[in-house]
Amino acid sequence: MFSFQALPRLDISISKDYSAIQQNYCSSAYYSIFIFNPLQLFYGEQMVGKHLSRPAEAILESKKKRSTSKTISYLLLSSVLIAIAAAIATAKSSLLLGVASTAPIIIAVGVFLLVLIGALVIGWLVQLVATILGGKGKYYEGLTSVTNALIVPSVGAVAAAVLSYIPFIGIPLVFLVLAISLSMGLATLYRSVKELFSSDMITAFVVVSVLSLALIIALLGTMMSLPSWLSMMRFG
Repeated sequence: MFSFQALPRLDISISKDYSAIQQNYCSSAYYSIFIFNPLQLFYGEQMVGKHLSRPAEAILESKKKRSTSKTISYLLLSSVLIAIAAAIATAKSSLLLGVASTAPIIIAVGVFLLVLIGALVIGWLVQLVATILGGKGKYYEGLTSVTNALIVPSVGAVAAAVLSYIPFIGIPLVFLVLAISLSMGLATLYRSVKELFSSDMITAFVVVSVLSLALIIALLGTMMSLPSWLSMMRFG
């Protein structure tokens, strides 16, 4: 005679397997959302919120828990936020002139690429200068130092761009937001170089000063050579 005693046990086994598959799927979906949705970076104890409220702890955590993917995610998010701020600021000019233009989109794309590529290059320069001056670190430390310094100013840039639309009190609020966010960003850069490269504050100050001076001179030299280059392109 056929017995159904084995069926409940089979059903339980299938249910357990389905639960495990569902749990693994949810876990994979969560990490996929975390990687591909930059807004997820704002939530959680180890995310951007810590950079805004407790930047010193965030810097120490980036040293203790090395994660290149997290650094790249922060850099992409900062680049997007600064691009959005540039687009909002450019759209204000179009609104004042009463014309529709694609300039905000074009400028946003250009600013995004400029911030992203610039941060990648400056991160390498930070690593180069810091190791010459006695610091101990590699490209991760340089890129993470620059990325940490960009997070708060990028949020401040978006807030300032939005506040600029407010009549009368908008300009003082923009100044206040930019002053706070840029001060925090610069301080974060110094502290990140100090902690990630295992140096002291004097060395970190020299690293940032040398790098800033070199970039300013390089920019001035490029601007001075630009007219002659354009004239050669015109008559060549």
